[in-house]
Amino acid sequence: MKHIISIIQKLKIKSFNFFFFLSLLVIGIYLSKDFGISWDESHHRDAGQRILVYLVKFFGLEWIKPIPSGLENFNYLYKMYGAIFDTTSAIIEESFQINDLKNIYSMRHALNFLFYFAGYLGYFYFIKLLFPENNYAILLSFFYLFHPRLFGQGFFNPKDSILQAYISISLVPIARSFLYFKFKDLIFTGIAIGIAISTKIVSIYLPFIFSFFYLLIGYFENISIKSIIKNLLMFHIFLLFFIFIFWPPWTNPIKSIIDMFLVLKQYPIPGQNFIMGEYISRFNLPWYYVPLWVGITTPLTFIILFFIGLWKSFQLLFKKITKKTYIDSFMFTGFLIPIISVIFLGSTLYGGWRHMFFIYPFLAYFIIKGFIYTSDWMVSYFAFKKNHIVLCLGILAFSTSILSILKTHPNQPVYFNILAGKDPMLLFEGDAWGTSYRQGLEWIVENDDRDSIMISIHNSPGSRNRHMIPIDDRKRLHFQFISTPSTLKKIPGDYFMTNFYGEQLNLYLKAKNNIPPLDEELFSVNIGEMKILGLYNVNK
Repeated sequence: MKHIISIIQKLKIKSFNFFFFLSLLVIGIYLSKDFGISWDESHHRDAGQRILVYLVKFFGLEWIKPIPSGLENFNYLYKMYGAIFDTTSAIIEESFQINDLKNIYSMRHALNFLFYFAGYLGYFYFIKLLFPENNYAILLSFFYLFHPRLFGQGFFNPKDSILQAYISISLVPIARSFLYFKFKDLIFTGIAIGIAISTKIVSIYLPFIFSFFYLLIGYFENISIKSIIKNLLMFHIFLLFFIFIFWPPWTNPIKSIIDMFLVLKQYPIPGQNFIMGEYISRFNLPWYYVPLWVGITTPLTFIILFFIGLWKSFQLLFKKITKKTYIDSFMFTGFLIPIISVIFLGSTLYGGWRHMFFIYPFLAYFIIKGFIYTSDWMVSYFAFKKNHIVLCLGILAFSTSILSILKTHPNQPVYFNILAGKDPMLLFEGDAWGTSYRQGLEWIVENDDRDSIMISIHNSPGSRNRHMIPIDDRKRLHFQFISTPSTLKKIPGDYFMTNFYGEQLNLYLKAKNNIPPLDEELFSVNIGEMKILGLYNVNK
């Protein structure tokens, strides 16, 4: 009888999990329609189409559909990221004959979230593997899902968020390899890490730290060195094969890798990042750049729990070496090595820490450990049921982040915590992706019925977001580019619209103080005291 009851309870849990995750997925896909178009999306759409053409020609499938003019030539040097997401997007676009750009980008946003959500599911199962004694894995998985900035970018960031998802998924076979030492888990680890490396080469360090800790854990488990080396050799064979499969071009992989490194060497685009109230060259960023950005854009409760989890892990490491402490060390090096590499190699980074989103699954692991340790400590000190303590601690941990996600939608990518100040844009970049431009254009077409409207902008997302406007209204919008608007006393056109990117020392201060030509604000997108978009009447 007890066995039957146990089976029924497990079925209930599985049913609940299924409908819970399905509900989250449906909600996410529904929300995806609200986001604007970012800097990189048009480039990735073009890359996906070119890869699709390359595949059609490679396999001799030109008879299926004529290749559009302008897409015949595929140059992999301009495709430095994995082909999976962009090619999948292109296949859907062509298969369903999606023609209107609004529908195309809406589809891409939904697909972007689908990939991101797959990463979340992977992380959930990773948690269940490593913390099986806790029956609240869904709650723990929220530390991965409800990071406001990462959650928002999960809808439109076609490389950093996608890589983050692949890393999360790869942690499942990695953890299984450490726990069970089964050959099939090594194969899946090779596939998952291969896909991650093919997406962005920054994850090239993963096979090395995986091999190192696989060797250490194997030695700890008294597995023969010969068997361990044999397994690792097969792992690297599968790894190289799947890097080759998912990283074009497939006809000459050795030459492509050499050429790719030569291009990456010259890749950084000169420019400046806005940090601590001043513009600093991307080639001369301070060593604390990444830790600072992580610290000011991650919910404060997450940060506190991270340090508790890290402290507890170090305590256990110095008390007794176990398989779990080796896994802790693997997760620690998973985020530490990229940060140290950026510092010592002087890597060029653009605004924020989006290039480093792939380290968040490793950071979240210690946040989760901090939560578990804190809840266990509270149970030992207070006469309350553990479920009640976990619930109360969960509300405390997630209330700020979930409320921010709900309140600021669809501008979650501009999340800052209280450490960034009352108006973070006085010190740091705001909507660097430019997705909020969509809201400004929607205001214009709703409030101006003229047949021709001239809008002055100073960066490309301002005009690209016209594709999210209904096609009839889209035709009414015309754009002119103003390279240095902060130097002009009068800006031409009917409206001037800005996200202040690259102009925060001048333009943003003028907007905040109503200084001409930004003295007649018609519409703005605000988060607290931070103005991430301004629309101004300049036709006076």
